[in-house]
Order: sequence, then structure tokens, then C-alpha cells
Amino acid sequence: MGCCASKNNLVSETSANQSQLPTPATGDSKLLKASADGNIEEIIKCLETGAAVNCQNELGATPLILASRSGHAEAVQALIERRADGNIQNKTGETALLWASSNGSVECVQALIKSRANVNSQNINGDFPLIWAAFNGHREVVQALIKAGAQMDMVNNDGNSALSLAASEGKTDIIKDLIDSGCSLNLQNKKRQSALMLASKYAHKEAVDALIQAGADVSLSDSQGQTAQKLASTEVILESFKAQPQGSPGPSVKANIPSHSPKVPKGVSEAVENKKEWSDWQWIMCCVSNETDDSQNNLHENAMHRKKRVKRENPQ
Repeated sequence: MGCCASKNNLVSETSANQSQLPTPATGDSKLLKASADGNIEEIIKCLETGAAVNCQNELGATPLILASRSGHAEAVQALIERRADGNIQNKTGETALLWASSNGSVECVQALIKSRANVNSQNINGDFPLIWAAFNGHREVVQALIKAGAQMDMVNNDGNSALSLAASEGKTDIIKDLIDSGCSLNLQNKKRQSALMLASKYAHKEAVDALIQAGADVSLSDSQGQTAQKLASTEVILESFKAQPQGSPGPSVKANIPSHSPKVPKGVSEAVENKKEWSDWQWIMCCVSNETDDSQNNLHENAMHRKKRVKRENPQ
């Protein structure tokens, strides 16, 4: 798809053989060409002599789409001021904002956002402005889209999110921006590949480190049963996984803690003093909150051992 050529089809490929629209009138054709060239004087002349500001070529591209695709910010602004519609899609579903996001034209993106273009529009393959900007490494565009309300966890037809594609390309700054904005770390695409797996597979160490540090789940496996560590393509990437501290509870343990769990007193002595009958979950959380010399690798075993010891030493 032009500037968004994909790596192993991570960005959905636009299908060919789309039906075409009728050939535009002469005045409209001149406007379309002037917009693609960024020729402001010709754009204004065409509009003043009757060309339709939202005319479309055979593939459905409007003057605004063509100007945005080429990064002509002044032409984009001129068309917007003359009521060009930023939400018209071409035959394959691309809008002006989608193309501006792809080529990294911050001024075009900002002008389109200001004109109320849909920041979450998707083409026929489910691709959207944020995913193209992230894939191509356009950090300022990513930030502008996030600020404008782009959905962090939207995915294309292949199940890839903006974080997934940023990880596949090793765009660490963008990965951090997306994480800071609250995106989900562990989304998996249709091949059950997570962002961490893609960063590991394509040997992007800084991306791997950033994702692990943010809490990405290293235990997830893809449709072939491969984890991010098994997918590591170099020894340098493997070191990122080996360097992780062993025995920490990890996101999976925290995620299983019931939201209705009662607040647990900080110490075992408080539990004895209060003479409370604790559930197994309360004893486990007591071990975690006290951070004693109990091995967290065997968290449940240690918690049950402590429970028996306290009851033995303090019979009711």
C-alpha cells in the first residue's frame, strides 16, 4: 500500500481491482491535479470557476485526500477553508487524515483534526491513522492523534494495534508514548502475537526492554506455542529476558486478585490480635504486603505454611 508496505502483512494490504468511479469533469480534473501538486493558485482558480471541492477521481480520491497524501499543508488548509470534507473515503476506505498520518505531515494532521476529521476512521482492511503513524515512526503525529482522542486499543483486520506495529518496527519512543497514554500491553493479533513477541522476533532490544519494564506478559504464547523469549532472534534479545528478576508475582498474579478482596492488615501479629478467620487469598496477600524472606516463587505454599503456623501457635 505504497508508503505503508508491510512486514509480513502486519499492516493489512489494500486489495486491488477496486471498482472505479466515473471520470471527473474537466474542471474537477484540474482541481484534483492542482491539489496533488500543492498548487494553491490553481486550486483557488479551479474552485472559483466551478470545480467541486469534494469531487473524486476514478479511485475515489478527493482534492483533500490527494493534497494530504502528498503532504501539502497549505493546499490542505485552503481546501478546508473552502469546505472540503475531511471524512470522505476513497474506494479502499482511506481518508485524508489516514494518508496525512502515514506520510508524517504534522501540519496536515493538525489541520484535519481541527476540521473535525474522524481520528478513528478505518479503511477496508481496518487500518486507521494511529496504526499507520506508529508503523512509520511519526512520533509527533502519534502524539497529535492521541491528544485528539484516538483509540489506543483499536486493531486492524489482522488484529494488530498501534503498539504491535510500533514494536515490530522498533519505534521505542512511540511505544513509550502509547504505554503512557494507557494502551493495553498484552493484546494479541490473529496469530496470537503480542507486541513483545514482535519486538523480540525482529530483534528490537530497546523495544523489548521498554515493554518488559512496563509489565508486558512474558508468558504469553502465539498460535505456534512460542513465547517472546523463544522467538528471540539474537543472544542480545535473550539477555533482556534473562536479566529479569526471578520470583516476582508478575502481572498474572495481580490480575487474579478479586476486586472485592477485603483489606488485609499489614502484619501477621495484627491478624492474630484481631482473631480474624482469613481466607487463603488474605493469607497470600499478607505474605506479599509484608515482603518477608518468604520466597515469592512459592507464594501460595508459604502463605499456607504461615497460616498453619499461626493457628498452631495461637489456638482459638
